[in-house]
Amino acid sequence: MNVMRSFFQTQPAHLLYLYHRGWRILFYSRRELFLRCWQDIDRRWRNTQALIGSAASLHWFKRFWLRLWVICISLYNIVFCLTILLLVTSVVVFSFLALVVTVVLCTCLIVLSVVCTYINAKIKARFYCCPNCHRSMPIPLYLCPTCRREHTRLMPNHYGLLSHDCNCGKRIPTLDFLGRRDLRRYCPYCRSPLHRGIGKGSNVHIPLIGGPSVGKTTYMMMSVNALSLALKSTFDVSVSFPDPAHQRLFQQGLQLLAHGRVLPMTPDQVPSAYNLLFKMPGLWTLTKLLYLYDAQGEVFDSMELLSRQEYYKYTKGIIFMIDPFSIPQYYDEHREEIEHIRRLLRPGTLGVEETYERMIEMLDSTIGFRNRYSIPIAVVINKVDALNLEDEIGAFAAQALMEQDHTLPDDKVMRTVVREFLLTYSLENFINNLENRFSHVEYFSCSALGRLPSQTDTSSFEPIRVLEPLVWLLTSAKIINWKR
Repeated sequence: MNVMRSFFQTQPAHLLYLYHRGWRILFYSRRELFLRCWQDIDRRWRNTQALIGSAASLHWFKRFWLRLWVICISLYNIVFCLTILLLVTSVVVFSFLALVVTVVLCTCLIVLSVVCTYINAKIKARFYCCPNCHRSMPIPLYLCPTCRREHTRLMPNHYGLLSHDCNCGKRIPTLDFLGRRDLRRYCPYCRSPLHRGIGKGSNVHIPLIGGPSVGKTTYMMMSVNALSLALKSTFDVSVSFPDPAHQRLFQQGLQLLAHGRVLPMTPDQVPSAYNLLFKMPGLWTLTKLLYLYDAQGEVFDSMELLSRQEYYKYTKGIIFMIDPFSIPQYYDEHREEIEHIRRLLRPGTLGVEETYERMIEMLDSTIGFRNRYSIPIAVVINKVDALNLEDEIGAFAAQALMEQDHTLPDDKVMRTVVREFLLTYSLENFINNLENRFSHVEYFSCSALGRLPSQTDTSSFEPIRVLEPLVWLLTSAKIINWKR
């Protein structure tokens, strides 16, 4: 009912001729035609009565011919009036039927357009979602370029199939390829401006989960940069920021990292999604719109803050990041070393299991409880550049394991190394719960910076293995087809 009410919401535009002016003109014409016919019949009848009245004073011979003339005139008037009435009735009925048929055909086209759009959006997971308030909408709010009136249903409907005529007289297109994409548009809920990429491709929503100081923002920028370069060089897939503001923030972050400076802490408790547009070449260019959410780590300290992260309901994949120095047993065994470089390490302040429990509570409340989620989740241990972790869960450890077990597939070596590391440091419950609730789980290790930050070292940070988790996740979510 709400959908139908919103579809027929009044717009600052003129209704189609068929739905408004056509009926008014038809009813006006019917009234005027029958009124004119009745007035003509009345005039002819009065003239006939006047002739009959004048016959009384005439000679009988003239009276005879006059009455004969009156009879002829009366017969003529009857035939003429019946013919006119029949003609008028036929015109009115024909106009009515033509208008009804046209309305039915036009309505069928509108319904067909709406149904096709709905089915296409469902099949391709394409819908309008605000990157700021994270609410989905049937269609954005468009502004008339002339009078700035708000059009909330600028689509083929009873206001027009290909265009709407605004009350100011401006003709506004209802389809993107006709020019609608060039109009300014806003979220109808938070009134934030929406860039041109929204609704353009299949939506894929991926949140980065992790407590404070786990390195989510740095990982996101480094992995996205590596992904865009790899896709462009290997598969000719272009990755771009449809929002210029996001591109500026991304470039500023990369410049800081290129000069050996760490990124500031994420300030947003409810983050604006970073949008990336993937364009795949082929007979038909395929586009996918990626939403990456980098929420402030402190939101996982409170369910009240976490409940505001409405984007969980759209989740197609999860990057679960772990700071190894926030694992209690690992911290206890390396306390002295960690405290010695705490300012550089910036260890996380929230435990792995607490973060996971908050994430599950949010998924259960937004998506609905599932015994087992089909959402792929990549568990990523960050900061392996510190305390020789690269030797323990990095390339050296993977190489040593391969030498010990030649039967182990190459793509399972790192998974085994990282998983065993978590088991070694008493995270069995976390792993068991994770693998029981999610069908697709993979484990990775990386370093978003590649080395410890230093005030005196301004050389560029060189990340380690930041690409693999994101590639696996996007491939599992069927966003890209990564075969090398």
